[in-house]
Amino acid sequence: MAIYHCSIKTISRGKSQSAVAAAAYRAGEKIYNEYDGRTSDYTRKKGIAHTEIMLPDNAPAEFSDRAVLWNAVERVEKAKNSQLAREIEIALPKCCFCTVNNSSHIVEQDFMWNSTVKE
Repeated sequence: MAIYHCSIKTISRGKSQSAVAAAAYRAGEKIYNEYDGRTSDYTRKKGIAHTEIMLPDNAPAEFSDRAVLWNAVERVEKAKNSQLAREIEIALPKCCFCTVNNSSHIVEQDFMWNSTVKE
C-alpha cells in the first residue's frame, strides 16, 4: 500500500529557529548566518538526493545562492518572533513519480505559487 503525507511548518525566531540553519540542514551545506554570527555546517549529512532553489521571474538573480537568499530573509525580518520561512514537505509514493526531475516539475507546476521562492 502506498503511503503519502503533507506537513506544513513555520520556521520562526520565536521558536529560536533560524532560516539560515534550516536551509543549511536541508541542503547539507555550510552557511554562515550574518544575523547571529553562527555557522551551520551540515556538509556531512547523508541522504540528500536533490537540492534546488526555484525563483520567480522577478526575483534578484543573486538569490539563487542559498546563503545570500536566507541571510537576506534574516536581515529583513526584525522582530523577535518573526516568521522567517515555511517548510512544505510532501511525501508521495514512489509509484507516482519516476525521477527526481519529474517530481520537481510536478511540485513547481501543481503545488507552489509563481510568486514564492521554493527550495
